[in-house]
Amino acid sequence: MHTEIISFLATNPGAGGAAATASTGDSLVIKNNRGVAGPRVIDWWGFNQTAGFQQCTYPSGHDTTRGFRVGAIVDDTYSFLAEGTSLPVTAQETLTITLAGSAASTDMGSMLVWYPDLPGVDQRALTWSQFQDRYEKLTTVFASLTTGSIAQYGAGVAINAGSDLLLANRDYALLGISTTADCLAVCLVGPDTGYARIGCPGSNQNSDEAAQYFARISRAQGKALIPVVNSGNKSATLLSAIGTSAAAINATLNLALLRK
Repeated sequence: MHTEIISFLATNPGAGGAAATASTGDSLVIKNNRGVAGPRVIDWWGFNQTAGFQQCTYPSGHDTTRGFRVGAIVDDTYSFLAEGTSLPVTAQETLTITLAGSAASTDMGSMLVWYPDLPGVDQRALTWSQFQDRYEKLTTVFASLTTGSIAQYGAGVAINAGSDLLLANRDYALLGISTTADCLAVCLVGPDTGYARIGCPGSNQNSDEAAQYFARISRAQGKALIPVVNSGNKSATLLSAIGTSAAAINATLNLALLRK
């Protein structure tokens, strides 16, 4: 079981909309989940530079004409999905995403896809109740990141690059990530994520939600969605950010030390 962020963009889509393409390293094709239970899109948010809409259709969805379409306002990374709901998808089908908004810049969005059983990926995560049983004390990691070019992930920065104060060989739960400037998403990848990129909205407008993002979505979905990172993997656990242009962003990782 694991989650994975996918991001996408459309350049100058205009009010009528244009087909989105995946950001470098991502794919709009749902992976080959194993077993009876299927994958789900458990969250979806956007970052429009001009108000418009974002739409997703796919063969197993409600319909292939409009599917799920929602209005998108400027620089707003609030979820498009009602809390606790999701979009059931089928392994190996392609998401067709349409973005509408700016006629002179790039609009973008991200989805968090949950896979019950993806071969070859072993991700460490807790449910809310499992977290409560192991919670010991809180700490933070403050990281300086640079977003990539428009709608692309920036260079990865190790979580201990700014400070190296995590206790040796201990597990930490990642409750959320807040930022000092707006961006589409802040992401984490490393051995404990099964080298699958996970992420959450990057916004200082709703920083209270960002700081508890993974805890909140885990409670709402009733799934193990709170990432766990061991400090022994700190130099191989990388943070990155994606936004409208190359820009400096400070991110705060809200961490909880877990009992052994």
